[in-house]
Amino acid sequence: SMCNDAEQIITLLSMSIIELGRFIDFEDCRHARERNEDILVDWDQSNCRKAVKHLVLVIEAALLLGARSERKRTSISGTDHDDLSVMEQSIEGDDDFEVEIYEKET
Repeated sequence: SMCNDAEQIITLLSMSIIELGRFIDFEDCRHARERNEDILVDWDQSNCRKAVKHLVLVIEAALLLGARSERKRTSISGTDHDDLSVMEQSIEGDDDFEVEIYEKET
């Protein structure tokens, strides 16, 4: 269901932000922005790059879910061809992170 899909995306989003928070102090970023300063982050560090990639994948999943649900609401045909089944999510250690998005068979 769309509600369950959204809940899964919220969970993954929270996990991704926590993961990114291991490399970036969000509070320091906020204070630096208020003072018009820069924060130095080693974006090239392997685990930091992975954390950013994970966050981007979850954001893309959220956008796709929203676009599909909007298209379904505005669809004239009334069919379920736009129904989206999101998530086969596997996180194995820190090395593997997957978000798979696939059409649900109807």
